[in-house]
Amino acid sequence: MLPIFLRALSGDQVTLTNRLTQNGFAVSGLNATGSLRWKSFIATSVTTNLGDNVTADPVLPNEVIAFGRYQAPAWITPTPQKPDLWTGGFDNVTVTLGSELSVPVQPWIISGPYDQSNEMLSVAAARANLIYGVENTGVWFSFAEAKDRTTSSEIGSLRSAVKTESCDAMRFELSAIGNDIRMLNVYVVDGLGTGNPQSSGGGVIGVFCPNTNIIVLDRKADCCPTVLAHELGHALALWHAPPQM
Repeated sequence: MLPIFLRALSGDQVTLTNRLTQNGFAVSGLNATGSLRWKSFIATSVTTNLGDNVTADPVLPNEVIAFGRYQAPAWITPTPQKPDLWTGGFDNVTVTLGSELSVPVQPWIISGPYDQSNEMLSVAAARANLIYGVENTGVWFSFAEAKDRTTSSEIGSLRSAVKTESCDAMRFELSAIGNDIRMLNVYVVDGLGTGNPQSSGGGVIGVFCPNTNIIVLDRKADCCPTVLAHELGHALALWHAPPQM
């Protein structure tokens, strides 16, 4: 639990009293000059100005987000049920963090040799969990044993779809090979995007198909073990950060 103390002086203040073994909290809000974004990983007791707007705002409401390495993120923000969460007095709010979120993932090895592709995927999976742990996301990816589909009769019709890198074309072919609707599905293929003119013939290493549970990873991803972590971020609705971030 992270007790967060909000004080309405020149503007509400956020003070963190950290009872966890890890550090981390973020605030966002409005002050006289505009919106505020602030975060801290380094201190166990920090005060920062949350902003002068102490009431709910439909676009940029003041909020407190707390997170730890082994806890699911939690946040406090005004809602229609609690429109007066920020008052003109002293506001004490306790943010309770939940258990770590486990995201199940089913890998499928389509392009082999199976052992080599599975080794590449295992390294990428370990790196992804390391990255998400260090960043205090409270998310853990639980990878099931990779299924061997290197001899599937559907591979021939899949190859042309993989080369186009078209999610519309790939998802139907991949689902015919196998798809667990309860999990994220990661498919290891060969030649991803090599027939797409936008890739200049060099292909791509990984892609997440929006509005699906499908991630496609090329076997050449062994050159870049963080690609899977990147695509998992897209699966969690994260987009590319602006260059200045």
